[in-house]
Amino acid sequence: MSRRVSLLGANNQKPACVPKNFDLLPFPSLRVRLHPVPLMTILDAYIRRDEGQENVIGTLLGSCSDGNVIDVTDCFVDRHSLTGEGLLQIIKDHHESMFELKQQANGGNGGVREVVVGWFCTGSEMTELTCAVHGWFKQFSSVSKFFPQPPLTEPIHLMVDAVMESGSFSVKVYTQVQMTMAREACFQFHELPLELYATPSDRVGLQLLQKVRTAHRSHPPRAEDLTEPASEGVLLSDITDGLNAELEQLQEKLEICAAYVRRVLNGEVEPDPEVGRFLSSALSAATEPDLEAFEQLCQNTLQDSLMAAHLARLAKLQFAVAQKLNTSFF
Repeated sequence: MSRRVSLLGANNQKPACVPKNFDLLPFPSLRVRLHPVPLMTILDAYIRRDEGQENVIGTLLGSCSDGNVIDVTDCFVDRHSLTGEGLLQIIKDHHESMFELKQQANGGNGGVREVVVGWFCTGSEMTELTCAVHGWFKQFSSVSKFFPQPPLTEPIHLMVDAVMESGSFSVKVYTQVQMTMAREACFQFHELPLELYATPSDRVGLQLLQKVRTAHRSHPPRAEDLTEPASEGVLLSDITDGLNAELEQLQEKLEICAAYVRRVLNGEVEPDPEVGRFLSSALSAATEPDLEAFEQLCQNTLQDSLMAAHLARLAKLQFAVAQKLNTSFF
């Protein structure tokens, strides 16, 4: 399915005369908070893009909070192609399947339900394809799954400069604003305030990635490690190592707190009422977990991680086989 939207008017021609005075609708007072997961997913998708594909486009998932704040918490890549006439074609079945999969994965965690809030594209500047994709998300709601509702009445457009064409790593977000002119309607992309936002759980993951990055600098991986797919045993080892590292860090912090309490009780340091209230609040908030329930939770999480890795390898194999079958007929 393709959709081409022009910002210049009918037949891609500029208007014969542009009036000096025109009305510009008020800019939406939206703020966007971008979480680490979608940003890293976009960068990873750009690295793994198909040969000959310049840019990567996809769907942004998130929710509205605090009145006018749009939280972008997840995304997925949309498979697309260009026809000989330069028209964009987005694979409808792939888009709907990925959306349903994300809904199923997000529906069981008891959190805020994620909806389509916009789309993303890699690059440093807008092109005619930007207008086409934006029009597809806005005008074909039954397929794109973007349903306008206050405060988000227009899909947002996230642009990530993955190769730093502008000289720096740039991440910007836009929304489309209509300008009501004397003869015809035009549209303008208006940049929105963007905040890179990380929750406490996100920070834990980022710290773990930073540790892995530092370890790889000290001990670079071998060539055979990069070519051979990771097995379930290797994945399980990585998860266990990460959990052990976090538990060790937690134990170190508990030892620091215990040492401080002992020094206060022995009269070695002056007690700080604010620290005391914080420790009392933390201890009263912590409840003794059910050991069986905790073990079951860990087991379920481990099984989900292994299943996701297995399905990812199956999907990669299926795409490779489909590509071979498609090229064998030419």
